[in-house]
Amino acid sequence: MNLRADTPTARLVLLGVIVLAYFVVFPEDLKGILAPIVAVLELSKSVSAALYGVIAVGIVAWTVVRVWGGRKPRADAAP
Repeated sequence: MNLRADTPTARLVLLGVIVLAYFVVFPEDLKGILAPIVAVLELSKSVSAALYGVIAVGIVAWTVVRVWGGRKPRADAAP
């Protein structure tokens, strides 16, 4: 394991530790940052569960069409 400070992983870990320490010292800032996320999650409770089903079916159908649909026949294929 490489513990040198000039590696990208070490920098990300150091940044994470600094951010964690900041929010331990100033917990009210974390509440302020998370407030918009909580608001969006509260809005999602008012959306019908059937709408999530329709969205899921649309994503699956789009994926199926992108993977298996719309292929043009090859020019060298036998008729």
